[in-house]
Amino acid sequence: MVRAVLLPVFFTHTGLRTDIGTLDGPFMWMMCGMVILIAFAGKFGGAYFAARVTGESHRDALTIGTWMNTRAPMELVALNAGYDLGVVPRPMFTMLVIMAITSTFITTPLVRLLMHDQIGIPVKQRAGGPEMLDAPAAG
Repeated sequence: MVRAVLLPVFFTHTGLRTDIGTLDGPFMWMMCGMVILIAFAGKFGGAYFAARVTGESHRDALTIGTWMNTRAPMELVALNAGYDLGVVPRPMFTMLVIMAITSTFITTPLVRLLMHDQIGIPVKQRAGGPEMLDAPAAG
């Protein structure tokens, strides 16, 4: 029920509230780019640092940091609440929605790039699930 009905309604509601027209001019788009970069760097950096401190390899820490950027839809819940309370102005709401979409969609290509040569087999050719990632390469 939640995934089939409520989740699509929530995303549709958020999308209908987003007004790209509020980002008028190059300064606003530059600010939007800065929001995206800062959000990505903050989520990535925190997860990367925590992974390295706990003993993960550099590549694994990069992958964990990249995966952290898929948490953007959770930010939409707080963003909608802030917008409803009048704390988040419409242009910032739009920038943060664009950030959530961008950071979510950039994750898969980046992880594919990071995981491509880890075991010597491109991601598309792997037959197993996550347990195959630690298996030695045939060869």
